[in-house]
Amino acid sequence: MVASNFILAVKSTESSSLYFSGDLSWGVALLIALASMVLAFWIYRGDLLGRTATGLWVLPLLRAGAVLMVVMMLTGPVIQYRTSVGTTARVLMYVDASASMKATDEQMATSRKLRIMQRLGWLKGLDNEMDAADAIVYLGQLRQVLGAMAGDVMANFPEHVGKAKGLAQQAAESLKDIEIEGWDKKEHDLFNSEIVEPFHKADPEQNDRADKAALLALKPKIDQWEEKIRILLPKGMEKLNPETRTAVERFDRTPRWQRLESQLLGGADGLVSQLSAEHNVELLALTARRFQLLWTPDYIGNEGPAGENQDVEGQVDPNAPPVTLPVSATNMITDLSTGLIEGAVSEDPAEKLFVVLFTDGQHNVEGASPMAMASQLKDRGVAVHVVGLGSVEAARDLAVLKVEAPGSVYKDAELAGDIILHDGMEPNKPFTVRIQHEGRVVWEREFATAGKRRKLPFTFDIKEVVRAAQARQNRDVRYVNLPLKLDVVIPPIEGESKDNNNVGILRVNVVTQKPRIMLIDGRPRWEFRYLRNLLERDDRWEVNTVLGRLAGGRLDLGTRGNGLGRFPSTRDLLFQYQLVIIGDVSAAAFGANEL
Repeated sequence: MVASNFILAVKSTESSSLYFSGDLSWGVALLIALASMVLAFWIYRGDLLGRTATGLWVLPLLRAGAVLMVVMMLTGPVIQYRTSVGTTARVLMYVDASASMKATDEQMATSRKLRIMQRLGWLKGLDNEMDAADAIVYLGQLRQVLGAMAGDVMANFPEHVGKAKGLAQQAAESLKDIEIEGWDKKEHDLFNSEIVEPFHKADPEQNDRADKAALLALKPKIDQWEEKIRILLPKGMEKLNPETRTAVERFDRTPRWQRLESQLLGGADGLVSQLSAEHNVELLALTARRFQLLWTPDYIGNEGPAGENQDVEGQVDPNAPPVTLPVSATNMITDLSTGLIEGAVSEDPAEKLFVVLFTDGQHNVEGASPMAMASQLKDRGVAVHVVGLGSVEAARDLAVLKVEAPGSVYKDAELAGDIILHDGMEPNKPFTVRIQHEGRVVWEREFATAGKRRKLPFTFDIKEVVRAAQARQNRDVRYVNLPLKLDVVIPPIEGESKDNNNVGILRVNVVTQKPRIMLIDGRPRWEFRYLRNLLERDDRWEVNTVLGRLAGGRLDLGTRGNGLGRFPSTRDLLFQYQLVIIGDVSAAAFGANEL
C-alpha cells in the first residue's frame, strides 16, 4: 500500500465543477428541450393571433423557457464545490499492462496469500497470522539495512543504526500480542534480548567499528528468527479452516490484474479514491513502449457506460474513478522505463511529482533500464515507488511461448527453427515436445526440465507434410504457395500449474512451384549475360530470357507467345511471372496494350 500523507507546504485552493447525474445525458435532454420549446412557442403563439398589445411575444418565450428548464432538470445538474487545504501533490499511478499480469499465483506462499487477502478485505479475523507475517517483513527489511551498512562508510553508520533500530522495534511490536501455538512470552523476551536490545545498546554517535561489527554479526540470528516465525504460519491448505480455504482457492483463481483492480478501484476504499481525495491523481497504463492515460479528475473521457463512475449515492459522476481498468493486459512487451520517463514530466518546477508503479516485473526490452529510469527521475526530483505483484517464484509450468522458423521454404527442403519454451519446473523431469500436422507427428524429441527459459532447436523434412496436404486439395487448383499450419505440443506432465498453454502454432508457406522470372533486354550486355547464367544455373528458378533485335532502326521483341524467348501474349500469361527484369529496352518496343 502506498502512503498518501505526502509532507508539503500548506496553502488553500478552491474549485468548482458541473456534472449531470440524472437519467438523461445533457446532449439528449438538450435536443428534447429544444423540440419542446419550439412546440410550446408555436402552440402559445396560436392563442395570441389577432391580438395587438405590445410585448405579447414575450409570453411564448417565457413558456418555452419554462419547458427548457423542466426538461433539463431530468439531467440532474450538480455543481460541486471543492476546497483543498494544503499543497496537493501530483501522483502518477502506472499499471503494467503486460500479458504476464493475467497470470495467477498458485505457487505463492500461503502466508503471503493470507496477508494479501486480508488487505483486499477477503478475510477477517487473521490478526495473529498477519502480525507474524508483518514481523517477517520487518526482519527482511532489517537484513537489507545491515547489508547496506556492511558496504557503506562509517559516516553513514548513524543513519543505518536508526533505520535498523526502528525495524527491530516494529518487529517486536508485531510479535508482542500474537497468540499462535509455539509462541509465548518467553519466546518474545528472547527475541527482544537477541534482536532488539543490541541495536539500542549501540551508540551511533561514536562511530565505533566494534559496534558495527557486532551489529553485522546479528545477520545469522535474524535469519534464524525469521525462519522460526515462518514455521508458525500455515504452509498448506490442510491447516486452514473451511472459510479460509475457500478464500485461498478464490485467490488461486484470481489473476494479478483482477487483484490490482480490487486494490486500486475498490470503491471509496480503493487506493485511487483515497489518494485523489487529497492529491491530483492520474491513472495510467504502460502499454508496450508507450503510456496511456486511463483516468484523472475532469478528464473528458471519464464518462463511462452504465454502472461505471458512480459516487457513493449511486449517481453517475464522471469525475469518480472507474470500477474496472479500461485497458487489457495483453502486451508481450514489458517496458518499465520508457513510458515513465516520457510521462513523468512537469511543466511547473514547483510541483511535487510522485510516481507509483504497479508491476510484476519481467522487464524484457533491451536498451531501456528501469534502474536508469529511476536514477533519471531522481535527478528531476521525482520520487518513484514500486509496488510488486505476484510471486517471486516462477510458476511450476511448461509453456510454449513462441516458435521461430522461416516464413517460407521450398517443398523439398528441411524446415529448421527453434521453440521458445518457459520451463518453470523442477530440474530433471522428463517431457516430450512434438510437432504435428493434422494429428500426425512429424517431429518428436525427449527433453528434461531445467527450470529456466529455453530455446529448443528442431529440424525435419517437409516433403511428406506437403504431399499429404496436396492430396487433400482440389486437383483443378494449383497453388504457388501452400500455407501449412503445424501444432507444437507438449503433453502435460505431473506438477504443472496449468496445461492450457502447452500448445503453440507454427505457420509456414511452402513454395510448391518454381518461381518464374522473365529477363528482357535490347542487346546481350554483360549484365544480361551475368544474370541469365546466374539464374539458369539455379534449379529452383524457371527463367525466360527475351532478347530484342533491331529491325529498321527500331527495337523489336519478336513474336508474342507462351514459349521460351517470347514475351507473353496476354495479361494472364504475364502475371504468371513472379519477377520481371527489364534492361535497356525503350517503351516503343511494347504495344499500347502491354504498357
